[in-house]
Amino acid sequence: MRRTCSRIIWRTQGGVPRAYADFRHQGGGREALCLPGTKRGVTDPDLAEVLFEKRAGALREARLRGAAGLPQPATLAAFAAEHLMAKANGGKSTDAWLVQCERHLKRAVSEFGGERELSTITTADVRQWVGRLAAEGLSGSSQRHVIFTLSNLYRRAQSEGRVTPGYNPIAALLEKPSARREEARWLEVHRVRCSSRRRGATGRRAPTSGCRSRIRSSRPSCSRAVGGRKCWGSKWTM
Repeated sequence: MRRTCSRIIWRTQGGVPRAYADFRHQGGGREALCLPGTKRGVTDPDLAEVLFEKRAGALREARLRGAAGLPQPATLAAFAAEHLMAKANGGKSTDAWLVQCERHLKRAVSEFGGERELSTITTADVRQWVGRLAAEGLSGSSQRHVIFTLSNLYRRAQSEGRVTPGYNPIAALLEKPSARREEARWLEVHRVRCSSRRRGATGRRAPTSGCRSRIRSSRPSCSRAVGGRKCWGSKWTM
């Protein structure tokens, strides 16, 4: 182990020195100085200094907010659980939509880390994340759904004072993913009439019970029944 300064500790892992820091005196813990989406400390001393200052600044802000009686900044995983529960209790979201939201937010937690504070996720972080989503093969439409779910979370965080008013790294993103537009397909009039006659002759309707059963069977991993109602986010684990 070697030290470049008293603030940053270098630990050899796999034959490579990696940067760590002890923030316990500032209200944090022993943490790896790592880039977003990674868990291992960086190897570059200059980059380690930048990451140290960024993390130390976030902890100083948390102490100042506490001294002023303001709400403490929320971590991504914890606030995502609160967000899902609030949407479920609001009664305006279907089970299927909550399942989609949970899936999108889990992607965000996997990318930025569950303990990442909301106020430290920047627009540059989101832009890099979008690039990785595209590299994974997600379409522009799917990318939009994922990042807009996180944007909705930030809107709630603003309303509850968990981030500063107007702070939303997704809303500030200039080049957002776009859904591919396809040319509309039109049916000729005589084909529509023939199709209508056939349906009238058979008197049959398309089966829907299978579709409904699939929707009912889709249950989020973080929900549980409480008093006959689902409690979303109660088992949010990453």
